[in-house]
Amino acid sequence: MEHFDNWAILEKRFEALWKREIIDRCCVAVFAPRDSRYYEQEPFPDDPESQEKYWFDGEFVLRRNLHRFRHTYFGGDAFPQIFLNLGASGHAGYFKNVRYHLDNRTVWFDPIISNWETDQLKFEPIGSLYSKTLNLVRYLVQESRQRYFVSMPDISGNMDALAHLRGSENLLMDLILAKENVKEALERIQKAWLKTNREIERIVKTNNRGGCTIGWLHTWA
Repeated sequence: MEHFDNWAILEKRFEALWKREIIDRCCVAVFAPRDSRYYEQEPFPDDPESQEKYWFDGEFVLRRNLHRFRHTYFGGDAFPQIFLNLGASGHAGYFKNVRYHLDNRTVWFDPIISNWETDQLKFEPIGSLYSKTLNLVRYLVQESRQRYFVSMPDISGNMDALAHLRGSENLLMDLILAKENVKEALERIQKAWLKTNREIERIVKTNNRGGCTIGWLHTWA
């Protein structure tokens, strides 16, 4: 993408941002239609198999984003990136027996903890959103050829992930009545969070000019 021709100055601005300094102006990212009419995004499919591909199949995800890049003007400090978004606090989907639902904008999760004594969180590396996340990021980096960045996954918020798994109202009560159970569950989620971020950082920084990006914030570091 031609916008990376300006990367030298963008990199300096982002480095200054994190140091609470300024080079010539504040950082600003502008995205606008490149054509006289805005591009049409690929419609979200109706059948479950195609919905899975829409979200998790690297070829489908790449095709959709390359189409978006071709029809987008990147102004200011904006740059082309693929947001590794598999649901807000998507690491809720890294545990055994978690059920998720797909729509055109996000991934939703059903609670699986109904009883703290019997429903323990167990990290599931095979077949869960964890393995799908790693497979997707590997494919996108492999196919990038320096045309775009690949962001870190949207797995911030361990308490938000636990709210997915327990249910928000139940978790609010647990903060008063079951503090130790909440603490133990958060420690399990934190381990999955650290493991995923460390693994994905090693993959994406080879593509992202030695750094990482935050997909929803459009920043590089």
